[in-house]
Amino acid sequence: MTTHTEEQVHAKLAQLGLVLDPNINYRYETLFAKIDGWGAAAYLRRKHKLHRNVEPFLGRVLRDGEEVLIIGKGVYQGALEQYLMGALLAQLVNQTVFILTNLRLIMVHSDTKGVPGHTYWTVFYNQIDTFKSTWLGMIHLKLRDGKKLSFAGFEKLDRTRMPAIFQQAIADYRELGFDPAVSQSRENMCGHCLALVPAGEYVCPKCGTTFWTPTELALRSLAFPSWGDFLMRHRSAAWCELVGYLISWFVIVMVLLDGVRQGGGGVAPTVTGVVVLLAIGHAVDAFVTYYIGRKGLYIKKAPT
Repeated sequence: MTTHTEEQVHAKLAQLGLVLDPNINYRYETLFAKIDGWGAAAYLRRKHKLHRNVEPFLGRVLRDGEEVLIIGKGVYQGALEQYLMGALLAQLVNQTVFILTNLRLIMVHSDTKGVPGHTYWTVFYNQIDTFKSTWLGMIHLKLRDGKKLSFAGFEKLDRTRMPAIFQQAIADYRELGFDPAVSQSRENMCGHCLALVPAGEYVCPKCGTTFWTPTELALRSLAFPSWGDFLMRHRSAAWCELVGYLISWFVIVMVLLDGVRQGGGGVAPTVTGVVVLLAIGHAVDAFVTYYIGRKGLYIKKAPT
């Protein structure tokens, strides 16, 4: 793994007029995969923009002595979501920033620009059995509790660099004997105070923030599709879904009015078909909302 000295990185950033927050504890030797050669300037500008978007979150989440090794952004690849929601909506919902530190991997739900949302996870390195990059452009994680996670969309340079950084971090874990207790391999974090919240709990043990349960979210989407997405703050996907739902209602009304104008015995079967289709659509949306709701914590009420 190629590394650069902190002085070399600072000099290159200064040359390009790029500044990172000096209060964030970065390990500059591993932070960027490339600082010179063809394409380096464009790569550094993209990375700098991502870092600046994430830095307010970093200022809150990093512990004493915790260093940021590398940051990248990808998209979680969930086959079920892509099948039921469509590739576009699944892409909007599953944007994820990876923050590898010397202590852990922090996953952050974000928008397409890498601006953090309000759902976060922590994975301590001793909970990762495998961390590998493939030639197809994927990053695959296999966790100690059996979960398998796949991500696409990372910068190629970052994608090929991250496994080596992980290997060094896990070696440091073994040397230090660091073995933190967890309730699951990918721990949920409170979206308000950033404390770890044990698996299956929907109240933060530190600050008292309450979170929507998957069932609560699913029932709201069953009643009105996109409601659950708004509550999870997946606003882009929720608006797309809402517009599609309203368009479908417009088409339904037009079909029913046409049936009434034509008269005869075709209205009742048409109404029955519409009711069945709506029931299926609401049920599918509720199922997808429940599935997504199980993956993280979504703030219901935070302390003032």
